[in-house]
Amino acid sequence: MFAPDGAIVVQAGPPVRGRAAIEQFLDRFKQFHVLSERMTTDVVEVRGQEASSRGTYRQRVRLPGRSVVEVHGRCRIEWMRAADGTWWIETISTTPEQ
Repeated sequence: MFAPDGAIVVQAGPPVRGRAAIEQFLDRFKQFHVLSERMTTDVVEVRGQEASSRGTYRQRVRLPGRSVVEVHGRCRIEWMRAADGTWWIETISTTPEQ
């Protein structure tokens, strides 16, 4: 899914870069239970071997303490096409809405 040097942009710190670091970062959320999720793509722009998509997201999540939260906002994904034609995520970022 992610390019070897792909990144997740984190609001509270530096980007998480590289597949191993991304896996380690996402492991921190194992105790969270996603009750519903929706991502909507509003715009896709392709420029040769690169592309970007922008849209919105909405999630309803049960936290480890059992409370449920709903989060939503904007998302942006930068893609790159590998030599074999596979599309990989270079960067994904979200901007929560209040």
